[in-house]
Amino acid sequence: MSISVRSAKPEDAAAIVTLSAGLAEALRAIGNPSHAALDEETLRAEGFGTEAVFSVLVAELDGIVAGYLLYHAGFDPDRGGRVHYVVDLYVSEPQRRRGVGSALMRAAARASRKSGGHALVWWLREANREAIAFYERLGAQTSPRVRTMHLPLWTGETEGAC
Repeated sequence: MSISVRSAKPEDAAAIVTLSAGLAEALRAIGNPSHAALDEETLRAEGFGTEAVFSVLVAELDGIVAGYLLYHAGFDPDRGGRVHYVVDLYVSEPQRRRGVGSALMRAAARASRKSGGHALVWWLREANREAIAFYERLGAQTSPRVRTMHLPLWTGETEGAC
């Protein structure tokens, strides 16, 4: 068993989209009705090139893309400055519990540190007990008394709030 993690390439788009669909299905199963999967067009347009707004790491296990981690840079003075927000982490069901998720998180942590990052930050549903246990095994900490909020700016037909 050989795990290698690398930056995704445009040629990985189909595999990432398939994994993203698996993540969307898993999240719907725990009560997230709104999680949408990536599509190849969006992934290629927003994740590659000189104006990419996010980065993607892929993990290969014995030469097969077994998981991915999508993240982007940000800034949080409470955490010391630069941080990286993990948006998606998913490992295909048959490849779980083989170190793929841990390898992806370690690679994201290295990439963040290399660019001056002080922390990886992410959100997850309380119902996602398996993920919570996984992250706790990595040494992740919960941010108590923090509420995640969002402000829709565009609904597709009309402008949102503000």
